[in-house]
Amino acid sequence: DQGMGGTTISGRIQTGNVAVGDTLMVMPLHEVCTIKTIHRNGVQVPTPYALAGDNVDLAITGLDPSLFFG
Repeated sequence: DQGMGGTTISGRIQTGNVAVGDTLMVMPLHEVCTIKTIHRNGVQVPTPYALAGDNVDLAITGLDPSLFFG
């Protein structure tokens, strides 16, 4: 998605946790990005982290949107 001021990834965290500033590898593209903002469980107030079981919207930087949106 192109919401939240950039590329947004939505999903559920199955194990572990994520925090603002963490780096992620997007598979199967093997592209690395950084978490800029986290919204969890449908609340539109940003939070510094999310835990296993949370539904999240992650605004990320460092990933070329053309990889997804051509």
